[in-house]
Amino acid sequence: SGWRPSYPGATATGQRHYRDGAATDLEVFQAYYANQRQGAELVGQDSSLVGLDRGWNTLEERVVDGPSGRWRELTVADVAGSRSLIRARWYVDRRAFAEPRLSQVWYGFASLWRPAPSAVLAIRADCLPDCAAAAARLEGLAQAIARDVGPIDRLRTAGVIP
Repeated sequence: SGWRPSYPGATATGQRHYRDGAATDLEVFQAYYANQRQGAELVGQDSSLVGLDRGWNTLEERVVDGPSGRWRELTVADVAGSRSLIRARWYVDRRAFAEPRLSQVWYGFASLWRPAPSAVLAIRADCLPDCAAAAARLEGLAQAIARDVGPIDRLRTAGVIP
């Protein structure tokens, strides 16, 4: 798809492609920071859900609430004009945020006492046949993720973080 989010300085990143029952592509991206620092920030100048200089444009941005919880949702277009939906959630020390700036405020507070691991989880679907269908597919994927262990716990279980 060419979707390459940018989270420089992350301790670990991962991106996977899935095909749902309707044979449409879904993508999952995650970036994890054991500790944030200058140039390695969950929310910063070079951190981007759509990537930097790759021809992706954000057309609309909003917060959506659904059975899987609250997510930031972006309607984006690639260089060919094909539209997609991206849903994202930021995590700081097991607390989820749909507002990236609020996650950084919480990080500043939480990191005063101890390291505060943080991550972003983003999911993407093409708007095929339309963006309403993409939203439904993303909600299904988000519900499956919500039933799973949270992203920071998953990294801890995998031994990526202590």
